[in-house]
Amino acid sequence: MRGSFDVRSDAFFFYPAYYHQNPRILKPDNRCWFGDEPDTVGDDVTIGLYAELADTIWIGDMPALYGLKSHFIWTTDYIRDWFYWKSEKSLTLQLLRPYKLDHPRTLTVLPDYAGCLSRIEPEKTIKVSECNPVLNDIDRARERDAILDVVSSVTS
Repeated sequence: MRGSFDVRSDAFFFYPAYYHQNPRILKPDNRCWFGDEPDTVGDDVTIGLYAELADTIWIGDMPALYGLKSHFIWTTDYIRDWFYWKSEKSLTLQLLRPYKLDHPRTLTVLPDYAGCLSRIEPEKTIKVSECNPVLNDIDRARERDAILDVVSSVTS
């Protein structure tokens, strides 16, 4: 069903969940960004990235997704599989404003972090004020406009 994707928060810290960083689903140039996945409560995990949700776009056809492949960290096969995974044959594209922590923080894995989870909100131990944008405003706007141009040219 269109619009059924649940966004719990418009801002979050990235948590290194195995499925979302599995090396086989990432393009080779992006595999170096991710480390080992913590999977046991009590283990330590390093948090170094924060993001704010900037835009949410529903994409209902594969040509639009293929046109965006240079903007994804995932392989084309993975994107195609996700597109066809549900019966509605669509994806919700989230454009994020990423930030990098000045000093990545090590946290203890909590039971709340278990499962298919890639976003956490440890606001009490990590301050957003300690983050800096990965892209400046001009580069971010350029990337956003390029993505929106592809989506609108294929879907209009």
